[in-house]
Amino acid sequence: MVLVVGGCSIGRDEVIPVDTSTYPEVDVVEIRSGLQRQFSVTGEVEAVRSANVLSDFVSTVESIDVSIGDRVSQGDLLLTLQAEEIVQDLTTANDLYINTAQNLQQTRIVSNQAVAEAQIALKSAQINLEKLQKENAAKRIQAEETLASAKITQDLSEDTSRTALDNAIRKTQTVVRDALTDADDLLEFSPVQEGLSYVKETHLGVRDPSHKLQTEDALMDTYTSFQKFIPSYSKSIEILKESENALSMLLTVLLNSVSSPQYTQDTINANIDKVNGHVTSIRTVISELESAKRTLDSTIKRSGTTSQVLIDAEAAYATTIAGLDASLKKAELDVERAKTALDSAIATARSQEISALNSVTSAQGSLDLARISNDKLIIVAPFDGVVTDIPVRIGREVQPGELVLGIEDASDLKVVSFVSALEVRSLTMDSKVSVEGNPAKILSIAPTADASTKKYKVEVAIQSDDLSPGQLVSLVFQSSSSLEDMVYLPVTAIHISAAETFVWIVQQDEDQLSSSATLQVSKRQVEIGDLEGKYVEIVSGLRPGDRVVTEGGRSLTEEGQRVSPRNL
Repeated sequence: MVLVVGGCSIGRDEVIPVDTSTYPEVDVVEIRSGLQRQFSVTGEVEAVRSANVLSDFVSTVESIDVSIGDRVSQGDLLLTLQAEEIVQDLTTANDLYINTAQNLQQTRIVSNQAVAEAQIALKSAQINLEKLQKENAAKRIQAEETLASAKITQDLSEDTSRTALDNAIRKTQTVVRDALTDADDLLEFSPVQEGLSYVKETHLGVRDPSHKLQTEDALMDTYTSFQKFIPSYSKSIEILKESENALSMLLTVLLNSVSSPQYTQDTINANIDKVNGHVTSIRTVISELESAKRTLDSTIKRSGTTSQVLIDAEAAYATTIAGLDASLKKAELDVERAKTALDSAIATARSQEISALNSVTSAQGSLDLARISNDKLIIVAPFDGVVTDIPVRIGREVQPGELVLGIEDASDLKVVSFVSALEVRSLTMDSKVSVEGNPAKILSIAPTADASTKKYKVEVAIQSDDLSPGQLVSLVFQSSSSLEDMVYLPVTAIHISAAETFVWIVQQDEDQLSSSATLQVSKRQVEIGDLEGKYVEIVSGLRPGDRVVTEGGRSLTEEGQRVSPRNL
């Protein structure tokens, strides 16, 4: 059941005049079954597409290219704003992007060049190693052949053997003196030196300071022993081995050194090569001494039958092999250094390029944002339509959010209306609606009420050449059939006391129906449900055909009282 708010007519055969001046006047509605409810509201015609263009920044109106009423097409220039801060931001962002892009290009050039140079250095070191391996193989064969030939030579005299030993002892003094001199120049440990310079102190062996101190002590001990050196085979072997040990410790110091622009890696490498050369020379002399001593001992033992040629050949062979091994080790070390340098160049290039690319990306983002802001100063038509409002003038300063222009497309119209909570509950998107008597279609029903009016916005699509935006029109909504079994009465029809909730029912006896002026009333208890605005739901207590007093019931005091219906 659905309540129809309106008057009820009663069929009569005759009218009996009654004085109604003393009876309360009331309004009455009849509960009817299976009827749809309709209600009307007033709405305003609007364009389906309209736009109020607002300023996004503090700016000045530079030009207005249209007038109110002008028809424009999408993309047409409407109005131009000027904001120095936005223009400056765009210029700054553009300059920053250009600089970062140029820096990225230069970074790539420098990085690629560094990687290319490192690749060339590695290739050169690898070629040198391969070449040296081939040459050393040939030299080793030659040295072995020379030694084999010397073994054939016999009958060297004791005097010749002693001369070879003496030469080796004298060579000891030269080799040790040269090695200690270079070591002293490098580490400055002898009494004649004034101590390490600041550069050497902060670079040489800083990764292991304790080993550095031990090396200085070992070199000083060797230096002291050399000052007391007595030329003999045993003393020569002793000083040579002591020197070899000290120089090996010096090599470790060099390997524990750090480089900088003041003390480069090339300088460190050169010193390593120099010390390695002295170590090789010392080992060669040791080999020569031992070979000469064995030859002499053998000569004395065999009374001059040992060949001096063999002694020399063995010494030469030892020297050759030691030199070959040292040169090969250096070439291999050069390849490893080149590989490390290439890896470092590649890693550095990658890191620098990523950093430069991140700067470009950040600058591009800032430029895009600046361009978007700048584009907002140029107002163009968002769609085809008519200019409806230009509330600004050229030269005026506008604030963020201030309206600068209005535009609408009146080719498609809609009517915007607002209905109560009770009314909106009876509507669906398929509910029937008419505008000024013409069929229309519901476009949307707001899910929530307006915060101030507490009403729900309903938009209706219309097709009419007689209507234009801004007109007020009448809409009639037909409620959905889903609410046919619900009953709502105005709150003025409900009476609530401590003992009961009831409505006044107009009696419908045959004798009363014959009266056109007055009727009697009685109470009917009801159960109420939800309150919707000015209406309340009746859950139970009423049935079809009941006539309910909706206005004037507050003045009634007892059942059987006569009333004068105003709308019957």
